[in-house]
Amino acid sequence: MRPPASGALLALGLIGLTGVLVGVLGVSGVTRGVLPPTFAEASQPSSEVALRSHVIERDGTRLRIEYCGNGPLVPDPDVRRLLIMIHGTGGEACGYAEVGVEAAQLAGQLHDTLVVVPHFITHDDPAAEHEPDRLYWTRGGWKPGANSRDTPYARPWRMSSFAVVDDLVRTADAVLPNLEDTVIAGHSAGGQFSNRYAASTRVAGDARFVVANPSSYLYLDARRFSGDRFVVPDEGVIDACPEYDTYKYGMEGLYAYLRSVGPERLRTQYGERDVAYLLGEHDDDPAATSLDTRCAAGLQGAHRLERGQRYHASLAHLYDASIHDRHTLTTIPGVAHGARAIYTSPEGRAVLFGPDAATGTDEPGP
Repeated sequence: MRPPASGALLALGLIGLTGVLVGVLGVSGVTRGVLPPTFAEASQPSSEVALRSHVIERDGTRLRIEYCGNGPLVPDPDVRRLLIMIHGTGGEACGYAEVGVEAAQLAGQLHDTLVVVPHFITHDDPAAEHEPDRLYWTRGGWKPGANSRDTPYARPWRMSSFAVVDDLVRTADAVLPNLEDTVIAGHSAGGQFSNRYAASTRVAGDARFVVANPSSYLYLDARRFSGDRFVVPDEGVIDACPEYDTYKYGMEGLYAYLRSVGPERLRTQYGERDVAYLLGEHDDDPAATSLDTRCAAGLQGAHRLERGQRYHASLAHLYDASIHDRHTLTTIPGVAHGARAIYTSPEGRAVLFGPDAATGTDEPGP
């Protein structure tokens, strides 16, 4: 059953922005569109990605977030799948949109898949200062669902990055009459987001969540693995790492969005969700430059591969063995820490689009 539509408003068309972040996720054969500043007619999702704006109204005022995707969030009977992808630390929204489009092409399912990648900007992005209707966060704040900021650049209100995705989901559900499948996928920093968002959202509960290669996970109780035992760390370990169970790693000191849900409901919801974990076989470098090396992260494992394996195993202790029917783990051979390699692999496509997508054939663009 779909959640009720919100009062979210959409403003479509390309905002006056000429510098599109490319990042390191370029995809051959996929081009970026330049939209005229008009309200476009809905059309079948394409291979061309572009920046658009999503406007959110609260207390009579509007703020916006940009998203990159292969079509606008407007009424469109052709769309049956919504793929919301969460970008990495570098904010490469259009790069991730291109990856999503390529994966859909390889799966033979681009024709009915709308890819949407919200662009979470930070306080040091020039747009935060020069576009006063733009939501922005601290550099790491958007990843675990912190509220947007109103300093140093004033805004009339603040909202969690998780609430932004809630609003995108509500809007899609309201305007896409044949929507059957919503997938929320994140890699690396985006994987941190999708893991914690899956536990806490009360809007996207029917979605499927994909958590790929994050540096850390949200543990839902105070236990961690020590050797082959899943136990509360001993006193010496806690003294050396007193914040090991503090959010974003654990359940102490939850941010406002999660606090409104509460610890017990967070645990219950997460157990009920459909979550797929994708790990690169070679994402096993304990000295990786982007790896979280805080002690709280280190208690989860030596590197991303081990942290993902341990977290998946921990769920059977928190719930029971049947949790692995809903929370699946796939290790992708030959892959290290790369979003494109993860999502376009046969295993990644099967998770995003269903088992048949693993052997899908290339689908030409329009």
